[in-house]
Amino acid sequence: MNRNKKMNRSTMRNSTFFLFSSIILLSISTSIANAQNYGYIHRDSILKSIPNYIPKLQTLSSDQKKYASEVKQGMEDLQKKVSELLKPYQPAKNETIAGIKSRMNGMDTIKFNMLLDEEKTLKKKEESYNYMLNFTYNNEIQPIIDKVNDAISNYAKKNKLDGIYILENISPSLAYINEKRIITQAIIDSLKKQENG
Repeated sequence: MNRNKKMNRSTMRNSTFFLFSSIILLSISTSIANAQNYGYIHRDSILKSIPNYIPKLQTLSSDQKKYASEVKQGMEDLQKKVSELLKPYQPAKNETIAGIKSRMNGMDTIKFNMLLDEEKTLKKKEESYNYMLNFTYNNEIQPIIDKVNDAISNYAKKNKLDGIYILENISPSLAYINEKRIITQAIIDSLKKQENG
């Protein structure tokens, strides 16, 4: 009797293990099957195929560096002027501007106020530069990115893909990829067809 119970328990455990294993295998098989509905793209290659994208991006990058350098140099020059003006007064570490100005002579107070105004002007210039850069990006770069995103989305819907991965983002974690699943050229072709009307 006990022997039969042990056999039944053993059989039950084996059945449970088999059922559990079958579920896992089914899940893996389903995942593999679903993975076949995904495509892959080289996003940079698609963007580079758009006329004027690279020149516009280079111009924006050049302007950004130029503006940043100008503001940085302006701040450094201003700091030198402030340090030179305050040197005779040896301000304490936590001394306020009002406290420093209260110890200055009349001429130096005027000079200090002018430097404070210069700082405000420099900060406004920085804000204006940032506005200009954002405006250029939103009007010249973002529409191109939106156009590419629309082409990718339309291709996925048309070809019943569940998703499209950007290879630049996932390459480090990929050991192998079926090159037939790379649809970069197909997206470029669809964009060219749009361009030609």
